[in-house]
Amino acid sequence: MHDHIYLTKCLDNARVVVKDALTHVYVMSEHQADVRRFKLGSGAFASSISLLATLNLLAKIHYILKGGESVIIGENKQRDFDAAKAAIKNSTDLKWADIRPFMKKPRLGDVNETDAFASFVQACPIDFGLPRDDSAEAQRIWKAFRNKLTHLIALANDVENGQMLINIKVEPSQPGMYEKNLKFIQDRIGTYKAFEKPPEKTKAAFVGKENIAADIKQMILNDTCHVERLAIAVEMTIDWLIGTIQDGIYTNDNVKALGKWLQQELTPQ
Repeated sequence: MHDHIYLTKCLDNARVVVKDALTHVYVMSEHQADVRRFKLGSGAFASSISLLATLNLLAKIHYILKGGESVIIGENKQRDFDAAKAAIKNSTDLKWADIRPFMKKPRLGDVNETDAFASFVQACPIDFGLPRDDSAEAQRIWKAFRNKLTHLIALANDVENGQMLINIKVEPSQPGMYEKNLKFIQDRIGTYKAFEKPPEKTKAAFVGKENIAADIKQMILNDTCHVERLAIAVEMTIDWLIGTIQDGIYTNDNVKALGKWLQQELTPQ
C-alpha cells in the first residue's frame, strides 16, 4: 500500500508541468493580441520540452510496471559489458579503440526510452495520433520530437528535412475564452490529436517543388506537435496510470521495482 501511495503522489506531482503548459494556453486564449503586439512567443517550445520530458517519464513508469526489474539496467548488464570489453581487449582480431565509440557502458538504472515509448503508445487508451501497430514508426516520431527538440536541432529550420513543427493554436482569442477553448480541446482530444503526421502520398507530391513558399511547405511536409492538445493528453495519461495502479492490475514485484527506481532516479546524486 505504501508503494501505491508513493507512486500516486509522484504522478500527481507531474501535473505541475501540465499547469505550466496551460498557462500559455490561457495567454493565447485571452491575450493573443498582446503576444503579437509585443512580438512574444507562444510558449510552444518551452512547454513542449517539459511535456515531452514528462511523457518520457510516464512511458518509463508504464514500462517498468509491465516488465519490472527486467527492463531496468542493473549490475548484471554492467558486468556483461565489462566482460565483453575485456574479451575485445584480449582479442587479436579486434582493437578496443575501434570498437569503443560504438559501445557505451550502460548506466545503472537506465530504461530504454524508445522501447518504453513504443510499448506505452500501444497500451495507452489516450490516442496521441501515433501508430499503435507500428513500433518502429512510433519510435521514429519519438526521436524526431523528443531527442531533437531537447537538443534544439529544430532551430536549424530545414524546410524539407525538418524534424518537427511545434505550435500552440488556440482560436478565438479574446477575454473570457480560456475555459471555452479548454473544453473544446478536452472534448475533441480523440479527433484532434497531439501529434499529426502528414500522409506519405502528400509528402511525395510536394518534396522538391520550388514554387511553394517555405512556410507552407513546412506545414505540408513535417510532423506537427500541437502543444495545447499534448498538455491535455498528458494529464489524461496521468489519470489513466493512477487508475491502473489503484486498480491493482500490476504485480506487487513490479510496483515495488518502480517505487525503488523512482526513488533512485528522483534523488539527487
